[in-house]
Amino acid sequence: MVDDADKQLIIQYNWHELWLFMWEYVGIVHTTKRLERALRRINTLQPKINEYYANFCISNALIELRNLVQVAALIVRCDMARKEGRGLHALLRWITQSDERRHYQPSCIHE
Repeated sequence: MVDDADKQLIIQYNWHELWLFMWEYVGIVHTTKRLERALRRINTLQPKINEYYANFCISNALIELRNLVQVAALIVRCDMARKEGRGLHALLRWITQSDERRHYQPSCIHE
């Protein structure tokens, strides 16, 4: 069985890994390829975390990690399903296509 120091190190390492690839691949402007990479990493990480959850003594940090990886999966899957931007988040391909089609015309006051 894993002792508490090892368990905390494993949880911290996985939390940092999740944070890092979400920051790099699922940032404000992202690409389909980056989203796919993030989903592959999540699909690798999630079973490990579920195994820790089943075999380790439950702690707040472990529960938080399990919840974070589930939310990360939801974010990536939703971003992959939605092609247009929402708020500050945008798919790079959509920005390029939208900007080419968009014709900005400032409003004028006619006297």
